[in-house]
Amino acid sequence: MAKRVNTKFVFLLAACIVLLVGGIGAFYYVVVSRSAGEIVRQGDDLLASGEPRLAMEKYGRAVGKEPTNVEYLGKFLGAAQVTPAKDYLEAQQFLGQIIEAKRQVSENRPGDDAALESLYAHLLQLADGFGGRHWFDQLHRLSSSKLDAYPDSLIARKYRAIATVRRLSQETPRGEVDEASADLVATLEANPADLQANRHLAMLMLAEVARLERIDTPEDQLDALRAQAMELTRRMVEQNPESLDAKLY
Repeated sequence: MAKRVNTKFVFLLAACIVLLVGGIGAFYYVVVSRSAGEIVRQGDDLLASGEPRLAMEKYGRAVGKEPTNVEYLGKFLGAAQVTPAKDYLEAQQFLGQIIEAKRQVSENRPGDDAALESLYAHLLQLADGFGGRHWFDQLHRLSSSKLDAYPDSLIARKYRAIATVRRLSQETPRGEVDEASADLVATLEANPADLQANRHLAMLMLAEVARLERIDTPEDQLDALRAQAMELTRRMVEQNPESLDAKLY
C-alpha cells in the first residue's frame, strides 16, 4: 500500500526553495553588482587624489565583475593611459591591457565608429613606434574579424588595407593587394583628407612599381604609377599642412 504524501510538507519545502533562490538572487544583485559600483567610486577617489595606479587596479576589479560595462572599461582606460610604467615589462603589460580594454569597448558598442577607430589607430601607432610584424598581424586579424560580422565597416576596411600594405611581400596573394587598393580608394572617396589612407595607398603604388619593374614593364607605365604616388603625397601635405607626419611621408 502506497504511503500518503504529506502535501503540507511539500508545499512548505517548495516555498522555502523559492525564498532561498530569491534570497540568493537578491544577495547577488545587492552585493556583487553594487560592489562593482562601490569599487569604481573608490577608484574615482583615488584618481582624484593623484593615485592613477591604484585607481587602475580598482577599475580593473570592477571590469572583472562586469566585463561588458563600457563605463568601467572607459575609466580603466583613462587611468591606464596616465599611469607611468615602472619598467619595460610593465609597459608591455599596460599596452596589452589597454588594447584589450579598447577591444572590449568596441565589441560592446558595435555601432561606435570612434571606439573602433581608437582601437585600430592605437595598434597602428604601436606598430609605427615599436616596429614588428606582430602588431600588423594583430591589426589585420581584428579588422578582418570585424568585417566578418560587419562587411560594410569602412573603418575596418581601411585598417585591414593598411595592415595588408605593411605586411606586403612577393608572396601576398594578388587578390589581397587589389582588395587593399579598393578599400583605400573607398576610404579616400569618403574622406579625401585621410592621412593614413593617402600614405598607404601611395606606399601600395610604389610597391606595385617595384613588382612591375621585376617583370620588365615598359617605363612609361612605371612613370605613370610613380606620378600617381607623388600626387597622393602632394595632396596629403596640401590637405594636412600642419602635420609633420604628412611632410615626412
